[in-house]
Amino acid sequence: MKRLVESIDDEIPFEELGERFSASKARQTLLGADVVVECVDSFAARDQITSFYRGYHFRLIDIGMNVETDDGGRLVILRGRRCHP
Repeated sequence: MKRLVESIDDEIPFEELGERFSASKARQTLLGADVVVECVDSFAARDQITSFYRGYHFRLIDIGMNVETDDGGRLVILRGRRCHP
């Protein structure tokens, strides 16, 4: 995500949180952001961030994907997740 943002405009402020979600760290970082892009690998983390979002209503983009393949490894379903304006 950082490479994508920088390729659009390298002067866009970008802060990457490469750690487990914590409400105290989130309050400091997420609430000051114009947009939050959620890239997590577990439903538990996604649930925590979504619950936090509901309390503070920042702009949240969840880019999680549901990828299903058949027995041969061919793509059957690719679904994106939701955005919270």
